[in-house]
Amino acid sequence: MVWKEQFSWKKFKFQYDNPEQIVLCQWQTDLGIPTAYLLFRMVFLAFFLGIWYAGIRMMYISFGCGCLKVVTKGSILLYYTTWSEIFCSVAAASSCLMTTIQYILDEDGEEENGKRSVFECRWWFRVHLVIYTLALDSSVALAFGYFGYVYYNERRYYRGISYVLHLWTGVMMLLDFMLSTLPTNLLHVYLAFGISAFYGFFSWVYYMLGGKDYLGEKYLYEVLNWEDDPWAAILAILGTLLFYIVVRLIVFCMYVLRGSIFYKHYYLATEEALRKRTFVSTS
Repeated sequence: MVWKEQFSWKKFKFQYDNPEQIVLCQWQTDLGIPTAYLLFRMVFLAFFLGIWYAGIRMMYISFGCGCLKVVTKGSILLYYTTWSEIFCSVAAASSCLMTTIQYILDEDGEEENGKRSVFECRWWFRVHLVIYTLALDSSVALAFGYFGYVYYNERRYYRGISYVLHLWTGVMMLLDFMLSTLPTNLLHVYLAFGISAFYGFFSWVYYMLGGKDYLGEKYLYEVLNWEDDPWAAILAILGTLLFYIVVRLIVFCMYVLRGSIFYKHYYLATEEALRKRTFVSTS
């Protein structure tokens, strides 16, 4: 029944049944945000901030020693990995802020009617779902795609940090997804389709304008070598789109598994807590 419901027009939209799906932890059995969950959100955000610090620090070291004479300060923004890190960082910051707000709201105590408030900001929650979906799909796809091809076939520096950039970002996103109550749909794969097709077009425009990567090559990734083998680049983009279907299936299966475990082992313990929550909309 869950799978059949996915193929309807309303599943294209980013919507949720109630704000607790966005704010609360899937596995909490009490009313308030667990302190451990808040700490995880902070560590989650610090992880991505640490990646940015390390990346920028290494870039400036390269400027100082002249190791990469072609690289410019804006080169870091040319790569799909950076785009994915931006999505992940924004999603992590948004998640941390939401959890902090709810934690503070919990500390204020119960409402007069005996219920605990769960705040809601509709436009923020919907934008969060969009960014989070892009972050989750792109980070998981990069973990497979980068180590399946780029890492072992292209001449790339900073291989020590590559595991963090391309593997652990995906692992952390999946861990966060399994801890949260965020909903997801199969048809949301169109977001990954759109951003991947746009990046392919961007790489072609960049090549046509004479752009180079930090090694001086006329392509950003060897697989997107528009000069020597444009058809291979087109096939690579099409292959990426198909691979995103696999990634979305993996994510959705984890979503179904998360729900199944919850309703089998946690639902009765949280049912009483659910009755004591009320939802406060801020916009």
